[in-house]
Amino acid sequence: MSAGLWAMQSSIAGSYVTDRDQLVKGDRRRPGNPLANVYRTADGRFVFLAMLEADRYWPGFCRAVGRPEWIDDPQFATASCRRKNIERCVALLDELFAEEPLEHWKTVLDSQEGQWSVVQSPRETLSDQQAWDNGFFTMVNYDNGARLPLVPAPVQFDEAPGDLRPAPGHGEHTDDLLRACGYDDETIMNLKIGGAIT
Repeated sequence: MSAGLWAMQSSIAGSYVTDRDQLVKGDRRRPGNPLANVYRTADGRFVFLAMLEADRYWPGFCRAVGRPEWIDDPQFATASCRRKNIERCVALLDELFAEEPLEHWKTVLDSQEGQWSVVQSPRETLSDQQAWDNGFFTMVNYDNGARLPLVPAPVQFDEAPGDLRPAPGHGEHTDDLLRACGYDDETIMNLKIGGAIT
């Protein structure tokens, strides 16, 4: 619960400040900054631009994506101009990103200074070296030889994540628990024969 509330902290603080039950959801066609938005590529993938300093990154971004004419276009030359013409700007960026697949945009976006990332699929996260290096995954080994990557709780004790291991098998500890409760082996066997336990 703590991790969930932590993830929601900006919404919680915002709802308190605005005295609302829930914050109004943003419209990606009208962001405050078109360089802080998600765009779909030609192959149905998504890139997330996170260039919060809009005027700093706009010229380099425009050159990298092959639209240097947007740098001095009166509709888009400054962050203020882009905000006034935001729907047009986002529509042009939507069209632009839809022209090429993700691999193209990875190369292009790597060639400029602004921050961005690929929106990963669940399977892709498993090949994210940063996630493994930070201990965000643990490979759990099962008695039958199966292996499964699991995500530990985002809480650490003594600077170590919790120990993930397989859940007990069905009835694996029944005998031990009943003995701890005072049942003898004969009574436990009779319970098994009677079908009360397995």
